[in-house]
Amino acid sequence: MIKPLIILFNTFVVFLFSILFGDSAITVVGNFPKSVNPGYDFVAEITVNEAKLDGFAKLAFQVPKGFLVKEMESRSGAFTFKKNVATVTWKKINSTGDLKLKFLVTAIVKTIGAKKLEAKFSYVLNNKKVAVSMPSAEIFVGETEEPIITPIDTIKKIVLDTIKKQNPDTMLTKVVIESKEKPS
Repeated sequence: MIKPLIILFNTFVVFLFSILFGDSAITVVGNFPKSVNPGYDFVAEITVNEAKLDGFAKLAFQVPKGFLVKEMESRSGAFTFKKNVATVTWKKINSTGDLKLKFLVTAIVKTIGAKKLEAKFSYVLNNKKVAVSMPSAEIFVGETEEPIITPIDTIKKIVLDTIKKQNPDTMLTKVVIESKEKPS
């Protein structure tokens, strides 16, 4: 009679500990457009959910040949882009929740067709390397009927986001960029 009670009590304690102190599963998700015209830019957002970490971490964002990646927001990580892999590395990351990263990706003019985007987040936990992969995403590069974000639209968004971040109380909603030709 006492044995089932002990098992029930142990199960309850394990359940309670998992709720209070449990390992919340880290996941990696991407937010990308479904399509883009060749020669145009798009913003790629990668979010590492539940990244409550304190130590070394690295995100590797792999793009196909014919794409260029530039850093937009990397939460103080060191950014590099070599051989179709954008890497953000933190020697000591201090993350208390979701880790959101943004990249400006350019599809070079000669890049056409369905392309796969992949990412992997690696970190150290209890002196062991742990890696979590993002589900592969597909983007179509080619002439599309959907509205496409042009390079100038991307620049406007970056300027507007930067101004809003530096001045949270701003009421600014639109940025106008004019091009003036030099007199001959």
